[in-house]
Amino acid sequence: MNTFIYIIGMLLIGFVCYFIGLKRGISGSQHLYDDGWIAAEEYFKRFPELVQDINEETERDNNQKYEIARQMVSELDELFDPECPVPEDDDDIVDGGTY
Repeated sequence: MNTFIYIIGMLLIGFVCYFIGLKRGISGSQHLYDDGWIAAEEYFKRFPELVQDINEETERDNNQKYEIARQMVSELDELFDPECPVPEDDDDIVDGGTY
């Protein structure tokens, strides 16, 4: 009987300690994300040239990707040209379905 009371007491103490730690964890980390965001925002407002370099590089990369995409679309337009001559041999035709 004495062991049973000891086990129940330890379980109750464990539950109380768990909830105390949970409360401390929630209250301790409540505003960490917001504080970090505000600190980063203020830092980049003080040094805007850091952001401008990234924006220019990103814009240059996007322009290159856009040009590559335009070239690929123009090649596809040439491939699916309705005026394209059909080969005479039926063995060389690969049916790609209807689009």
